[in-house]
Amino acid sequence: MRLKDTIRWRDVSGGNVQKVSPDINVPNSIPFSMNLLFDKVLGEAVSREGTNRLGSQFLADTACTGLFQHLDSTHANSVLFAKFGTDIYDVIGNSSSVSSLTAGAKARFMTFLNSTLMCNGSENRSYTNSGSWTSSGGVFNLAGIPAGGQYPIEFKDRVYVAVADRLYYTNVVTDGQVSWGASGSGSIQIEQEDGGGTISGTNKVPGYLMIYKQRSL
Repeated sequence: MRLKDTIRWRDVSGGNVQKVSPDINVPNSIPFSMNLLFDKVLGEAVSREGTNRLGSQFLADTACTGLFQHLDSTHANSVLFAKFGTDIYDVIGNSSSVSSLTAGAKARFMTFLNSTLMCNGSENRSYTNSGSWTSSGGVFNLAGIPAGGQYPIEFKDRVYVAVADRLYYTNVVTDGQVSWGASGSGSIQIEQEDGGGTISGTNKVPGYLMIYKQRSL
């Protein structure tokens, strides 16, 4: 049954264009759509695929406080990790990989030298290229990471973590490891008088290390 006053768009190659006056809008676009893709088939609106749960439920009524894909140089060793409660889970393997972490603490991850570093401000863990987690030593020399370190990131062969408004960094990787106390390591105060607040994240673009603060970048 055809609904009254319906309009049929035969060509929607212009896609979905909103907040534009119909007087100047392109004729092969539509003003509103839901769950449709316009870049699959030229001129057609294709229904967007749905979603499905990956594996089984890990922990009921608990928010995910960390999600990261460990990409290994050997593809078969790549792992998807998710933190719920006090555990980090191997999502595909459907099993707990690390336990007894601080509940509610957000886990931040980074990968360097085929190993993944996790910092949550209370604990530090390293996923090694042998396929297991460690709480000491390793590529990142976990014992040397400053207390409260968060937002780990690698930049130009150094590893960085933030504590409040100070950024700590290792030496350049030597013999497959980094050090937080060797020559070349150190720390830098990130504009402590600018009113920007404490560091709330790190990122990088080609040639630059981006430092996010509560009210500045």
